[in-house]
Amino acid sequence: MFEMPKKQTAMESLQMDYRAHERVTGRLTPADKNRMVARNILHEELGMFADPQGAVYSLDEDTRDRLLAHARQDASHALCNTISLMSSKSQSRLLLIAIGLLAYIAYRVS
Repeated sequence: MFEMPKKQTAMESLQMDYRAHERVTGRLTPADKNRMVARNILHEELGMFADPQGAVYSLDEDTRDRLLAHARQDASHALCNTISLMSSKSQSRLLLIAIGLLAYIAYRVS
C-alpha cells in the first residue's frame, strides 16, 4: 500500500534547501541563505511544516489589511536599507547594523 511521505519540519526543509542549492550551483552565498530563510519563515507561518507555529490571530479585515500594508512597508524599508548598506565601503560595520535592523524587523513582525 502507498504510504504518504512524512511532513518535514521547518529546519529539515531549510537544511534540504541549502544542500540542494549548493549541489546545483556549487556555492551557497549569504544572499542565497537569506532568501531561503525568508521563504522558509513564510512557509512556516502558513503551517506548511510538521511543526506548526500554532499562532491564530482573530483580526477583523480592516486590522488585518492595515497590518499587511505596514508589513509590506517594513519589508520595503528593510530591503532599501540593506541595499544601501551592501553598497557601502565599510561593509563589516554596516553588516552588524543590517543584522540589528533585520532583528528589529523580525521582532516587530512577530
